[in-house]
Amino acid sequence: MPTCKVTQPGSWCGECYAFLRGRARRPVHAGGTRVPDMTVQEFLDMGLTKRTVGAGLIESPPSAESKMSSQHELTHEFLTGQKWDDGTPRKTGTVMVLWEEGLWKAWVHDRAQMASAWVSGKTQEELWKVIERKFKEGSMEWRKTVPGKGQR
Repeated sequence: MPTCKVTQPGSWCGECYAFLRGRARRPVHAGGTRVPDMTVQEFLDMGLTKRTVGAGLIESPPSAESKMSSQHELTHEFLTGQKWDDGTPRKTGTVMVLWEEGLWKAWVHDRAQMASAWVSGKTQEELWKVIERKFKEGSMEWRKTVPGKGQR
């Protein structure tokens, strides 16, 4: 049975969550101690604490000398560009890469325009070349992103 880490900021316990939602009996955690009673709001606030940045995380975009920036300039700009040409701030784009059914696939998401597109290639390098080519040609087949649960 997992140990409840309610006393640690940012921790989460599935057993406590199920209990507070009325889906399970009161959990007994390591050492046989019971979790002190708390309100639903106190429980929900557990996961809302700001996380500290670890030493291995990068807080700024990659260096301009990276392989991505030299070989795939527009893709690099899409992912890391902080400002539009006129100097106004912009939301960076997102690319999610996955392997499925013998192809490398990428979901390209423009957060500012709330639009996304799927692109595929036989190899990872081909996939990045296709993304770059579509940005250059303006031929990305964008679809409007429909906000779902948790999106605003």
